[in-house]
Amino acid sequence: MRFAVLADAHIGRSIPLAIAEHRRRAFSTAFTKAVDAIIEAGVDYAFLCGDLFERRTLRPYL
Repeated sequence: MRFAVLADAHIGRSIPLAIAEHRRRAFSTAFTKAVDAIIEAGVDYAFLCGDLFERRTLRPYL
């Protein structure tokens, strides 16, 4: 049986304006790659520990 653990994605985190767009893309790419790797590895159970989103309300682009 295979398990995967991801933690504290904090999607929607506030980022300093000077690096915001670059960091949003980097976070999105990293999260997508992690999920793709989990799928490719044939994981039976994936756990997301901690916070998936930074805030209770979501922004439209999320």
